[in-house]
Amino acid sequence: MTRLATLHLVLSAGTAAILVGCTLGDRSTAPRTGPQIANSGAVHEGGRAGFVYVANRLSNNVSGYAIDAATGSLVPIPGSPFAAGLHPVDIAADPSGRFLNVANMGDPPTSVFGNLSAYQIDPVTGALTAVGGSPFATSLFPEGVTVHPTGRFVYVANAGDVPAFSVDPATGFLTPIPGSPFFTTGSGPDNVGIAPSGRFAYVTNLASANVSGFTIDAATGALTAMPGSGFPAGSEPADVLVAPSGKFAYVMNHVSFNLSAYIIDAATGALTPIAGSPFPVGNTPTSMAVHPTGKFLYVASEGDNLAAFTINPTTGALTPIAGSPFDVGPVPFGVAIDQSGRFLYVSNRNAGTVSGFRIDEATGAPTAVPGSPFAAGLDASFVAVAP
Repeated sequence: MTRLATLHLVLSAGTAAILVGCTLGDRSTAPRTGPQIANSGAVHEGGRAGFVYVANRLSNNVSGYAIDAATGSLVPIPGSPFAAGLHPVDIAADPSGRFLNVANMGDPPTSVFGNLSAYQIDPVTGALTAVGGSPFATSLFPEGVTVHPTGRFVYVANAGDVPAFSVDPATGFLTPIPGSPFFTTGSGPDNVGIAPSGRFAYVTNLASANVSGFTIDAATGALTAMPGSGFPAGSEPADVLVAPSGKFAYVMNHVSFNLSAYIIDAATGALTPIAGSPFPVGNTPTSMAVHPTGKFLYVASEGDNLAAFTINPTTGALTPIAGSPFDVGPVPFGVAIDQSGRFLYVSNRNAGTVSGFRIDEATGAPTAVPGSPFAAGLDASFVAVAP
């Protein structure tokens, strides 16, 4: 089944038009999330190197773990799993590691709209406490959530539009940005990727097979379409990320089984295809993560594997790592990398587990950590790492 699901319920004409491109069994049943990579290498008390969180779509909750700094193994956080909304599908931590946001898709067949859950992260234990006022309304059916590199703004891919929020730095409370929601130059928004500079945002449009580009107002977080938007992609583009250098963008095409790669214009943010693009990946790719050094790119595919590439620092071209693709578990789904760049985590949707791997710093090859895989919830979907 593709991510572009067919509605099995007769809805009003207006609602049906909005739902074209909404995933009933993939991004909601199938990133990105986009990738979640923390930026600090700090080790917490007790030898913890941050926290891992998994959105469990059918359990309606979030599994939380502490990362063992020495081995990369995961230890359940006390109180885990934590209650979320209806069908949590994507998850994103802010760069400081203080807040976590979860996109709850709701139930499109019955027209039950989704929302956005926001949590405070306990800096010692990693336990989650709901932010006052959570969940926050998004309308429609959110499928992806991304936090601005400054932590000041949150963006949601919402089936028909892109709601945006400002974040209260003290409490994590979310307030709609003036002008929100914003509309793309395509249909079926599925994921949002933001350049490390915070200047540009990119939205994959599942139904129209293109990518919308926006400039971000540094003061307000408002989005303005950039010249040339939307940029052609493959079939059902479902995830997008920008390399740490800010020079390259990568779009995962769920049905084309490949990655579209682009050079980013430093002045305008416009996308130009990289020579050799698109690059083939595994069967039915679901999400991506880029290494903090910008050397490696990883793609989880429902064909039970993880494709791994080196990134050419000059051209942005991708070359498979020796041994790629790697067997990681039954129906791998979400993928994320810890703040040190030493460990990689992949959720296994059908098994309800998360697998952990140590990354070889020279080659990028993953090796299972002790105790892997670790138990999660039903339909383990996307993964986030918080410092």
